[in-house]
Amino acid sequence: MTTYSNANRDFVANAITGVFVLITLGSLGFWALSSDKEARTSGMALSLIFLLVLTISWLLIPTLEKTASHFEIRTKLSTSSIPLNQIKSLTRAPQKLVHFRVFGVGGLFGYFGYFNGKELWYVTNLKKAIKIETNTGRVYLVSPKEPEVLLQALQNDINIK
Repeated sequence: MTTYSNANRDFVANAITGVFVLITLGSLGFWALSSDKEARTSGMALSLIFLLVLTISWLLIPTLEKTASHFEIRTKLSTSSIPLNQIKSLTRAPQKLVHFRVFGVGGLFGYFGYFNGKELWYVTNLKKAIKIETNTGRVYLVSPKEPEVLLQALQNDINIK
């Protein structure tokens, strides 16, 4: 089994993550420092929601692994296992990915979930994304630290040039 590191978060993901963390800290401070009972209750509820969103997003950061027969995308919440013999095409995603989030996280620690209809993204850096399409029509996007290394390794195993 070979593990591939994720690319560092891109500028947008870092900015969104930073702003969200600051807002979360601000809501925690508001909750802790407020003397009004209603404001404290609202601040507590808001803080808990922000902390939940932050935690779930963090749990979605993927780990990329290649075994002799599968490419696996693991998060702390789920695993997507792609049989190597089911991979139809491998390409570098365009540098400027157009994306419409259907259901997922759009920048907090990365871009995770369903985008553009049915594409399943596990991307931390849009500029280093690799698009994997299977024979069943399923499309995955991942962003390893060294995209060309992962592309070459997968191409060697599945004989796609």
